[in-house]
Order: sequence, then structure tokens, then C-alpha cells
Amino acid sequence: MSIEKSVRDSLLSKGLNPDDLVLVGVSGGPDSRALASVLQSLGWKIALAYFDHQLRPQSKQERNFIRQLAKDYQVDFYQGGADVAGLAEQEKRSVEEIARQQRYAFLFDSAARIRAKAVATAHNADDQVETILMHLLRGSGTRGLVGMQFYTLTEFNATIPLVRPLLGIWREAIEAYCTEHSLQTFEDASNQDRTYFRNRVRHELIPSLQSYNPAVKDNLFHMAEIMRDDWAFLKTQYRILFQTLADQSEIDMVKISRARFLELEMGAKKAIVHEGLDLLRQGDAQIDLKTVMHVIQFAEKPNARKHISLPAGMHVFLAGDTLILSNTATIPLKQNYPQINREITIPWKQGFREEVAEDCVIEGTILSAEQYQRPCAIDGLYWDAFLDADCVQEDSLTIRPFSAGDRYTPLGMDGKCTKISDLFINKKVPVQARQRWLMVLDGKTILWVAGFQPAHPYRVQKNTKKIIHLQVKLFK
Repeated sequence: MSIEKSVRDSLLSKGLNPDDLVLVGVSGGPDSRALASVLQSLGWKIALAYFDHQLRPQSKQERNFIRQLAKDYQVDFYQGGADVAGLAEQEKRSVEEIARQQRYAFLFDSAARIRAKAVATAHNADDQVETILMHLLRGSGTRGLVGMQFYTLTEFNATIPLVRPLLGIWREAIEAYCTEHSLQTFEDASNQDRTYFRNRVRHELIPSLQSYNPAVKDNLFHMAEIMRDDWAFLKTQYRILFQTLADQSEIDMVKISRARFLELEMGAKKAIVHEGLDLLRQGDAQIDLKTVMHVIQFAEKPNARKHISLPAGMHVFLAGDTLILSNTATIPLKQNYPQINREITIPWKQGFREEVAEDCVIEGTILSAEQYQRPCAIDGLYWDAFLDADCVQEDSLTIRPFSAGDRYTPLGMDGKCTKISDLFINKKVPVQARQRWLMVLDGKTILWVAGFQPAHPYRVQKNTKKIIHLQVKLFK
């Protein structure tokens, strides 16, 4: 079958017609040059796009070449670029990952702007084999053996598909097509750079495997086709199961019933975790088997903090019987707690009222000893504190968040100093609420931890003449 017929049939099979505008990512190499030529010869409605990764000195020459090619074809041309190496260093991610993310973001933004029906890239059968081996080496599991899809929706756009019309064509046939049609192409020198994972697979691993079996590429490619059909069925079943277990009602968060999750077979557990993380992952983050198993092991035996961190800024929490996958380092609290983000200093002798957070206010009122009231606990926590004002040494009180290692001597413990972190544990204060928990200090001495008893040295006694009443008010 000719390349033209293969490309035409594959696009038509997915409902794309020659009148549907397709944005073609072109670099100037043989693959993308051939794809643009084939679509042009088929009379397809196309536009060309070039993205400059700013990694190679010849990129300007390539860009000008693609611009001229678009003129020759009488189609629109779009260009973009980014300092990929700089971004990779800044974000502590691989150049390959950043390059892919930036390129696809540009292609799909451009496609949306011009109302293209699809974005086309020139991945070929050799690329497919390399991808499968890369997934295999990263331990990505069954779904990694499927490789790339000819037609797929990506995280870059929910409605515009990514199509790979050359995915069933070997690189050798593409290069022969370029020679036959006298197509000018550019050789990307970075394709020989063995520091890139894909290049090592291409130039070192595959030739080595071919020494064991010359047909290894064909076998891997056909295996991916078989796995694609099997995985399509499994994915449908796993997705149905996922929807019965998972709550996706909150942004950047997936909640899963831990009890029901632990009842599943291991294969289903892996699929549920992968599906949840896949919904949260940013850019080209890899969800490998090690990461998936880390989550499963945490669900089975949570640590004391009920929290673990995962690659790419993802986190897992256990709140009650709920396993929470999240893109944030903290999770929203079920109820309001006294939270403060900064340290503030407030004169107290005339009384005060300070809004320390959007839903938290602390008030200080000066009372006579006769106005003392025994504070009442609400769900085991005290939101009022009565202290002997004459014991306060400073003219201003310091209000700040909890700091690791903080200790004080709470009333009722016979003057014994204790770790505040231990009090949090005893009162079952949620881990995510502790870091910004409100403290009140007299100089460097903690006189009250909101929600707990006042410090023993500041307690109201028989000879107390003046009281400072501290009260935290929380708003829903």
C-alpha cells in the first residue's frame, strides 16, 4: 500500500475529510516533510506549524524553510518557540519532557485559534517501537505496551484530536518517499545525541535486540496492535469501576473509598490508581509502576503523617477512610480551624480585633476578675482563653503559625512542658491544619494555643485583678 493511500484511509477512518483543516507540525526532517507533502498531494486542507526549541543553531534556517514551504503550498504558516533548556533547568525536569510539553501546547493553542479539526504529527512505526521500549524500561505496565495511538485526545485540548497518519509506516519507507519525490529535508543533529533516552534506545538498544532477532521491530509493533485491542476492553471496564469508587467533584483532587479499594484484586488496584493519577498529572509526567505501587502500599499501610509525596507535584492523603489523590500539598479541611499565614504583632492593653484569615478572627478584651467565665469546649477544643493580664510581660502580643518544635506548658498539666505536636495528635487535629495553626505569644513565650488551654503561668488565680480574654471566631 502506498503512503498516500495509507494516510488517506487512516484519516477517513476517523471521520476526518479533506475539507477538514488539519494543523501539521513540521520540523524539516524527513518524517514531517513527507507528511506535509502527502497531505498536500491528497488535496487536504492543511496549515503548517513550526516550533523552535532553541536547542540547535540551524533552527532559524529550518523555520525559514518551512515558512517558504507554506508559501509554495499556498497554506498558512504558524511559528512558536521557547527556551526549552532554560525551562528544563528552572523546573528541574528533562529537556525531552519540557520540549514535548511546550511543542504540543503551541500546536494545540494554534489549532484552537484557527479552528483546526486536528493536529497532525509525523510519528512513524520506528517511533512507535522506540516508545514501547521506553515505556517498558520505565515500568509503565500493560498500558505502556500499547504505545502511541493513531487518534487520541490529549491533556492539551479536550476536543481537538492528535493524529499520527504515518504511525504504520516505517522510517525506511518514508526516507524512500522523500528521495523519490526529491524532497529537501534537514538532518537534526540532536537525533545522534546519546544523552537523550530515545536516542540511546534508537541507536544502541534496538540494534542490540536485532542481533537476537532481526524481526524484533515488527514483532514489537504487532504486539502493540494486539495490546491496543486488549487494553481498549480493559480500560472500559476499569473506567466503569473507577467511576463507582472515585469522587472527582473537587478540582485537583480525586477521592477514593479506601475500604472498597482494598477489597480489589491487585490488577484493579493498579488500574484505579493509574486512572486517578492520570487525571491529575501535569504535562508529560510519567506514571510508572513504582509510583503506582507506592500509592497502593500507602493505602494498605498508611504512615503516621497520613501523607506521601509523588513525582510531578502530586500527593496522596488519608482522611478517615478516604484515600485522596491531589495536585496540592494540602487538602481542603472539612471544617474551619484557626489558620494564619504570617506573623503579626498587636498591642493588647486597650483590646483588639484582628482578622488573621478570610474565615478567622481573633479578639482580645480586657475584663475585671469578676467577669471571668469558665471556657467551654466545643468538640474537645477551646476557642476562648482567660489569662491573668498582669502576667503578660510585653505591650504587644505576637500571633503566628505553629512552628515545628514549639512547646508550652498548658493549664492542667501541673506546669509540665509538652510538645504542641503531641497535643495535635491527642486531639486528632488534621495534619493539613497543623502547619498554620494559630499561636499567641508573649515575647517568645507561648501563652495560648488556639483550641487548647492557656499556658499554666498565665492562668487566672485568686489574686488575679485584671483578665485578658482571647477569643477565636471561625466563619464558614
